[in-house]
This record gives sequence, C-alpha cells and structure tokens, in this order.
Amino acid sequence: MDKKNILVIRFSALGDVAMTVPVVAQVAKQYDANITLLTKKAFAPLFSTLENITVFSPDFDNKHKGFFGLWRLFRELKKGQEWDAIVDLHDVLRTKILRYFFCLSGTKVAVINKNRSEKKQLTQKRNKKFQQIPFVQDEYANTFKRAGFPVEVKPVCLYNKNEKLSGELIDITGEKSEKWIGIAPFAKHEPKMYPLSCMEKVIEYFSSKDVKIFLFGGGKHETDILVGLQNKHPHAISLAGKVSFENELRIMSHLDCMLTMDSGNMHLANLVNIPVVSVWGATHPYAGFLSKGNMQNEQIQLQLDCRPCSVFGNKPCYKGTNECMNINPQVIIEAIEKKIS
Repeated sequence: MDKKNILVIRFSALGDVAMTVPVVAQVAKQYDANITLLTKKAFAPLFSTLENITVFSPDFDNKHKGFFGLWRLFRELKKGQEWDAIVDLHDVLRTKILRYFFCLSGTKVAVINKNRSEKKQLTQKRNKKFQQIPFVQDEYANTFKRAGFPVEVKPVCLYNKNEKLSGELIDITGEKSEKWIGIAPFAKHEPKMYPLSCMEKVIEYFSSKDVKIFLFGGGKHETDILVGLQNKHPHAISLAGKVSFENELRIMSHLDCMLTMDSGNMHLANLVNIPVVSVWGATHPYAGFLSKGNMQNEQIQLQLDCRPCSVFGNKPCYKGTNECMNINPQVIIEAIEKKIS
C-alpha cells in the first residue's frame, strides 16, 4: 500500500512549531506516513532527527508573497504530488487562502480549533473564567483526527543525552564534571520576562556553587546582555552567537535543569526531555501552552486575580505594576536545587 502524504502547515513563533514535533512524529510513525511541514527554514533542525518528515520553507518575502505568491506556492506543492490531507495548525489569513486552493482541488482539509472565545474569557479583566483550556498539542492531535489520522500525543526526545558532545562543542562547554543548568532569561514580550536584576541573583547563587551555567538567547541586544553576565559570573557561559540552533539543542540535552520563561526555550527543553523550571507572569499555563508528557516540569507563578491578562504576553500590564513578576529569586533557586539534587 502506498504511503500516505500529509501536508502540515504551521508558521509563527518557535514555541508553537516546537509543540508540533511530538504530534507529527507520532503521526509519521503510527501511519508510516510522509509528512511535509510548511514552516520557517530556521526551524528545520527541530525535525532533522525524525523519520519521514520533510520541511518546506516558503519565501514569503519574494516568490510566495501576497495572494498570487500563495497561488504559486499551491501550484508548487500540487505539482506531481497527491496529498491525502492538508492539516492547518495555524489558521491565519495566509493559511486560509492556501487551504482554500486545496479545497477547490478536492483535497481533504482539517483546521485547528484555537479556542479563541475561551482564551478571551480567561484573560478578560472582569468575570474571568479561570479554567484550563485544552492543551495546544491536544488541539494539534484533534486536527489530525479530523483529517482521518487519530493519534495520541507522546513525548519525544530528539537527542540521546548519553551521546557525547563533539570536540568542537566541548571546546566551548568543557567536559562535564559538575551539574549543568541552562538559563534562558528572555521572552518575545517583556511582560513574560522575569526582571533581569532578580535573574542575576539566581545566576549569582549558582555561580558560587559547583554548577556550570549556560546562558541562552539570540540577537545583538540579548547577546550583549548575556556576555555581560558571563563576564561578571565565573561559572556562566553565554552560548549566544557561538553555536548553531541544532548544537544549542545538543548542549541542552546534556543539562540537568533548564530555567526559562513562558517561551520557546521551555518547549525546546521538553523536546530533549530535561527537567524544566519555567517562570510565568502575564500569561498562564491555563491558556494551553504547556508541552504535554514531560512530568519533570515545574511552573513558578503568583496567584493573582488579574492573571492572566493576555494569552501571549503582548499587552502591557493594565495596572502598570507588573506585580505578577514579584517572585522571590529564592523560590526559583529552591525549585532548581530540587531538580538537580
């Protein structure tokens, strides 16, 4: 019997795409299906160790820009290829247009339920409906089910932590003779970020112990901050700009714990199956953005009536106080200590 061919669409932020990994990996394995994932080229390393998954990266700046560019993309995807299903895990204007073309061609299409009304009720100021919204990964799985491929979400581990790092990476990390922790202090939106002055107290504490700290981030501004922290704390090493995304994941797989915000790095740590301590401010796990399956996760957060005030952390604090991030660094330190002890 011929293999099934499934086109999966998911652009957007790193964390959103990272959460697709366990789901598409399980579909490919369970149905022996060929999956083509339409996403950003930068995210391809997330799928490089998985079988039967190919990443296709459109050029939305030029070749595939606008309505006619999407028509061109559709023609490229259809050329010499019969699709058994199109699975839209994003549901934005661009993907609506693309899947419309596939519908007209008679291809089966399934679209994610983003639970927009429930998220609105969760984040509204008054009469907040404070309850768990279905996990995003469950909604990914439900979309595959509607496409005819029911699947159970199971955790994956992209790299074997018993596999030694290459000599090139050991030149950066050194041989492992102590506990290793990773710290990713940044998030896309400031209301999701723990104050840097408080984060530095966490770094200072572990730098005084027999612990090596790896700092994760990207972009010039973040890199400059991380280099500054590295220069101040003897056991801290900034990885920003030193290694590729794929090698960041390889190093991450050897950590004993990862400290993150509600950010993409939280999901990356789940993909290499290490303990995670995540700090939550304006957002909340109830919005569904936790990775399922990793029982080593711990969320640090304050229980406030105003939380969450937004789904993605992209709105400023309407009180102007950012009190949701008034978390004592000692609470975070103790959570990490528990993970690495």
